[in-house]
Amino acid sequence: MLPEEQMEAFHNFARICAASSGLDEPTTTLLFLAAAMALRCPACMERFVNQAREQGLADEVIGAVGAIAMAVAAGSVRNQCLETLAGLEPGR
Repeated sequence: MLPEEQMEAFHNFARICAASSGLDEPTTTLLFLAAAMALRCPACMERFVNQAREQGLADEVIGAVGAIAMAVAAGSVRNQCLETLAGLEPGR
């Protein structure tokens, strides 16, 4: 794990990002959650789901964030497939 000083710097960075976003706290939490889902970070997902619940966000809202993250991931896979197919010889 990171040394304590580096870990503190990381947490300060995350707090500054959240505080200076110009967005309300629940929206910022949902953005962190969506990014955690997109990057497939289970520890981050757990943290931000818990944070969202503490802020009173309904599971339906949290689920909507998950659905959006899944849609973006599916679009990414689709585009990768199309790029691969476009690079193959016809009929292969």
